Amino acid sequence: MCSIVPGSLTVIVSECDPVTQTYSISGTIQIYNSSTLQGLIAFGTACGLGGTSPYVVNGPFSSGTITIPYTITGIIPTGPLGCIVSADIYNTSTGTSILCDSAELEFIAAEPCFTSFLYYEFTNCCTGDVLSFSPGDDKFFITIDEGTYLYTGPNYQGLESNTCYTVSNAFTNDPVFFGNLPLVPANSTANYTEAIDCNDTLVCPGCDVPCYRVYSCDGGVPPFNTYTDLSDYLGQFVELSLVEEPSLGCFYVQLVTTGTCADSVEVEIVSETCNCECLCYTVVGSAKDIYWVDCNNSLHNTTLSLPEFQICSKIYPVIEGEVAGTIPVVNIGLPCINDECQTGCYKLEDLCDGLLDPIYTNKVSLGVYAILGQIVVLDGYPDTCWTVTEVAECDCAIDVTVLQVYEDCITCKNPSKYKLTNCDNSNLIVYTSSDLSAYVGQVIIREDCPGCWYVEEIENIPSDTIVTVTIAYIDCIECAREYYELTDCTGFKDPIITYTDLSQYLGSVIKIKYCPETCWTVNATNVPTNAGIVIPEVEYVDCPECLLTFPCICTTVRNDSTTSKEYRYYDCNLDVQFFTLAAGAKSDRFCMRVWAEYYPETDYIETFGDCTETTTDVWDCPAIIYPRRSIEPGYSTPVCSTEKYEKISCRSADVYYKQVLYLRYGITDCCPDENDKWVIKKELIDMDALRDPNYECTVVNSCCPSTPSCGYSPCNCSQPITTCNSQ
Repeated sequence: MCSIVPGSLTVIVSECDPVTQTYSISGTIQIYNSSTLQGLIAFGTACGLGGTSPYVVNGPFSSGTITIPYTITGIIPTGPLGCIVSADIYNTSTGTSILCDSAELEFIAAEPCFTSFLYYEFTNCCTGDVLSFSPGDDKFFITIDEGTYLYTGPNYQGLESNTCYTVSNAFTNDPVFFGNLPLVPANSTANYTEAIDCNDTLVCPGCDVPCYRVYSCDGGVPPFNTYTDLSDYLGQFVELSLVEEPSLGCFYVQLVTTGTCADSVEVEIVSETCNCECLCYTVVGSAKDIYWVDCNNSLHNTTLSLPEFQICSKIYPVIEGEVAGTIPVVNIGLPCINDECQTGCYKLEDLCDGLLDPIYTNKVSLGVYAILGQIVVLDGYPDTCWTVTEVAECDCAIDVTVLQVYEDCITCKNPSKYKLTNCDNSNLIVYTSSDLSAYVGQVIIREDCPGCWYVEEIENIPSDTIVTVTIAYIDCIECAREYYELTDCTGFKDPIITYTDLSQYLGSVIKIKYCPETCWTVNATNVPTNAGIVIPEVEYVDCPECLLTFPCICTTVRNDSTTSKEYRYYDCNLDVQFFTLAAGAKSDRFCMRVWAEYYPETDYIETFGDCTETTTDVWDCPAIIYPRRSIEPGYSTPVCSTEKYEKISCRSADVYYKQVLYLRYGITDCCPDENDKWVIKKELIDMDALRDPNYECTVVNSCCPSTPSCGYSPCNCSQPITTCNSQ
């Protein structure tokens, strides 16, 4: 007879160990045996996860009342829950386990001491977007292995059905972040199909096709998007039409890399030989963005601000996002020569009063006012309103500066009135009749007076001050900020505008966080365009000091575009080098530190390690390492002829390949009858090949009789197995 002494089960709970993030329980129990017991006691806990539970104490146990200690370790705390430790005593003397008695005791689990929580990150194979999910109540138990999966469940928390994701494990020590994560969809065949990687086309569907944006030469057709494959014409001009429609004209082709391909249409290629004339355009007004294509077929984009902007472009400039109601005006000028505008001639007449003699000037920007028939006020002539007319010849042309522009003489002589209030001192007010219609409701900086000024239109003014606008801002806060411009030392990357306080770095060169491969010069600016925050990390005296921190790498580049390209780079001594590559051509190896001009979208670049300075200022690439054959050409096969050996090897390999197709994709072999035959033949020739044909046999005492019945000598009792003579 065996039993547990009632009330004898005890339990002691340890604190959570922050290193292992687990806790343990221990205690004792008393049992009573009428005789020596062949048995065991199993201890267990119904709380938490992990641990050594069930913990078994094996007998034999002596007769009478005895005390048995136990310890269960490695239990993962899941919160201050009511838990139970149990003890079961079994009699195993009969060869089977017979339960004699049981006992339970409730205890309070240790408080959790998690230092980090496991969660999943799902990365969209097409877009790269990352979604985070909680594994559930268990912060450590992995329910989905890392890898790539086709998600086939319903759309859920950003997960898109029939989309491939790369699943990876991540950890956080932020309980709030972890607690707000949505639960991961259950790991089931209804939700996931495993793929090799994002390029596994047998499992993953394809991503969206490239989108192209096209710009017409004459501006007659607004820019539009298309999914039609125009990859062969990137950065070039092509004549297009809508499907089965007349030609729309000549268009410049650009690849859309951001945003969506909204309102796309299908097009057809009419001709591949069209081109557009590079003309001089003068743009007056303000806008968020202006796009144009220079005479070398490069697309440009910048922010436009008053008073004027002159460019050479093969397309009619595309202007987007007018600011403060101002409408930019484009003047089509003369053809450009060497990517520069030609000069014209304009006659300015005092037709409003008829008091002053005409003035001649070749300032191209006046062409805008000539086309629109506007009236201008010039610097040095504040009370005169001038009309502008284009003429053939200039007599004694002078340079002029336009201060104000009006629609007619009446408006010029009786302009609108404006009140300017200082942002820092509302009692400081200036009145003017200068044309500030483009800045009403904005804040400006004046050319002749410091501070930020808020502009509003009023009916009458007590005084009149000429105001020249330097730059405009949205509000006083934006105007009050100090702005800095970061310029790439190589000139390759676009400048960065920031309002981060970089005053201590003015005139220096820095590297910034998240962009350590670029050296930036720091200068003050008042332009707020696309201003953001940067984090400076390392300061240098000048660009050479910064550029010398980059290693000198042996490099080659192949031009995979369809046009010839010009390249610039800084060599190991920071001298700028130039070369040209035709389409499809590859350069020789050269030593460089950084690129100044290259084309990452179409270039294929290889590197061959660090260059070494062989003599002063002379750097060489490392020696080319050619692969060496480990064996001489040709080979012989053991056991069989080469033809027979390869036949058996290829047939058996084909059998294994068909097995892979069946196990991986469910593709069944339609002719499996001889599969075993070729696998066996392969195994036999492999075993036979293990014999050394050059081994010298020595007669020794062996298990073979001196005169074996098989008729062979003692050194060769067994007849060799022949494996190559079957078909």
